[in-house]
Amino acid sequence: MQDHTLRKNILKLKQVERWTSRTKIKRARPYSMKVIAAKLGVSFFRCQRVLATPEAIAKAKANQKTWREKRLANPLVRLEAKIVSFAKRAPYPVEITPEQVIERFGTSPTCYLTGAPIDYADSKTYSLDHFVPVSKGGESTLDNMRLASQAANYAKRDLSFDDFVSLCRAIVARYPLTVATDENLF
Repeated sequence: MQDHTLRKNILKLKQVERWTSRTKIKRARPYSMKVIAAKLGVSFFRCQRVLATPEAIAKAKANQKTWREKRLANPLVRLEAKIVSFAKRAPYPVEITPEQVIERFGTSPTCYLTGAPIDYADSKTYSLDHFVPVSKGGESTLDNMRLASQAANYAKRDLSFDDFVSLCRAIVARYPLTVATDENLF
């Protein structure tokens, strides 16, 4: 069935009212889109696609895009998602707000492990770390929270800060760093 014919049939069936007797009072109810699709022998999604005008589709996409951009552009929203992730292992409700985090770490924080700058708006570059890991008895509180780069927090895992620093020192002692120069690159 062509789209324009299908559209006419759908609109015709939408105008038909069927009488229902589920209640004692008879009332007219329009057919649902699923019933119309079944009567016409086409999928529900095809019916929706045929009825959607290009203007309605463009408007819905624009609204969705602006809503997503507004939400993702707000660093407080991203920070709030990080706080929820930080506190999900806590057996008690954690009440930490993004404003409290910004007040504690400032507007231009750095990673406490590497010293790399952290941008609240780019949530993929940082994470909230438990200074004392939960596995070692640490709590999900603001006092036990630190900002760390994703890579550093991944490397630290559930080690305590002292154990992590000792591990880093052992690695550097085993594999001493050399400064690369043009001569030894080739």
